[in-house]
Amino acid sequence: MIKGDYREAVKVLPDGTKKTFRIIASTGGTEYVMMNRLGQGGVAKVFRVMSLADHKEYAFKVFEYSEDAEVRYEHNNIRSNIESLIRKAASDTEDLFRYLARPYEIVELSASRGFGYIMELVKLDDMMKFSVMMKKAQPDRLISLRICKNMAAFYARLHRGYGLCYKDLNRGNIFVNPKTGDIRIIDLDNISVPQTNTIIGTYGFIAPEVYDNGKPDYYSDYYSEASFFFFLLCMGAFPLIGKRVLEYSRTNHANLNDYNVQKEVFGTNALFIFDPDSEENTIRGLNEYQGQVKLWDDMPEILKNAFIRTFTAGLHDPYQRVSDKNWEKIFGEIEEKGLVQCRCGKYNFGVSAGSKNCIYCNRPIRKLPTPKTSKPKKDSSGISVSFDVMRNMDPAHTNLTLNASKPLIRDIHPMLKGDLLSVKVNKKRQLIGAVNTSPVRWSV
Repeated sequence: MIKGDYREAVKVLPDGTKKTFRIIASTGGTEYVMMNRLGQGGVAKVFRVMSLADHKEYAFKVFEYSEDAEVRYEHNNIRSNIESLIRKAASDTEDLFRYLARPYEIVELSASRGFGYIMELVKLDDMMKFSVMMKKAQPDRLISLRICKNMAAFYARLHRGYGLCYKDLNRGNIFVNPKTGDIRIIDLDNISVPQTNTIIGTYGFIAPEVYDNGKPDYYSDYYSEASFFFFLLCMGAFPLIGKRVLEYSRTNHANLNDYNVQKEVFGTNALFIFDPDSEENTIRGLNEYQGQVKLWDDMPEILKNAFIRTFTAGLHDPYQRVSDKNWEKIFGEIEEKGLVQCRCGKYNFGVSAGSKNCIYCNRPIRKLPTPKTSKPKKDSSGISVSFDVMRNMDPAHTNLTLNASKPLIRDIHPMLKGDLLSVKVNKKRQLIGAVNTSPVRWSV
């Protein structure tokens, strides 16, 4: 940025010194005070700015003019994509921006012939980069499923609600909360309509056909998100990097970061590492991948089958790939019915235990008894219902009775005193909900 892209304002500080501020203006006329730089990527710089109108803070992403015609072409595409997203975001009635940072306004940098845009300043206090989380936090199956389900929901809303593609999913542009599974995506530059010549993606997440046509679309997005899910659930394994690819790399002294090498091994000759009909590219037997093999073997069949379909039949026939809505459904069903908690606190795949060890602490997971249920009944005091309760200690079963007017609790744990749960009643629908407020985990 040069003078002419901004105006200057001088403020006298309490100690009598003067400070000069740079003020930029959007094409809509809103003025923002430039503050500190937040970061810098390969094509842009990001600053913190504050609106003079409401004193709220935002992020300002700047694309400087380049003499390189190819870079200018890329910047023009980015600008067009952002302008389209801003228009769609202004009338947004869906919850896409629960996952994606919201863009607001374009800033014209006429003096330097660059441009920028104002976007939401995402608070990342409880979040970390996905790539960092994979090394440090190591989420259990419950958190991993929630991350995957949120990512699938983001794609479904982007595709169906906006008619746009993300195109460049990678480990660096996703932030996650390792305790809740919430996600935020702050990189908007690669979002555009399908079948256009823009960015093609990042190595490991690029669909095979994109190496040939250079035009990502909804179906290549299906491939990218499936690769992300696989990478997370197998803790660092890529679906196409197995024995054959590694041998090719060593034999030909080929660097997998080289685009031409990628086109060879991930394009028309790509092969899934767990292809049920071929072990040519398997990772079984490779010492450095035994942890990922165990994680794959531990997956429920519904999840394995979705990956197999996407990375075998769907590898070269994009229409065979599992869609974002189906992924969202699969992850939701497993989260609801397909997890069991070990005594160490971590969640594993499996609806019961006794037949497997925890993949985190390696201790046997005790088999949970099947609870009995009883039908709700009415009595003179209002709505009441009785449950059999499962506990993580002996005796494994006890009884809990809830009453709409006077909640009664029997033997959740003999040593507990004080509030154990709160009761919510929906009289219209004749439903009772209970929230555990005790320090002891119990299931209904």
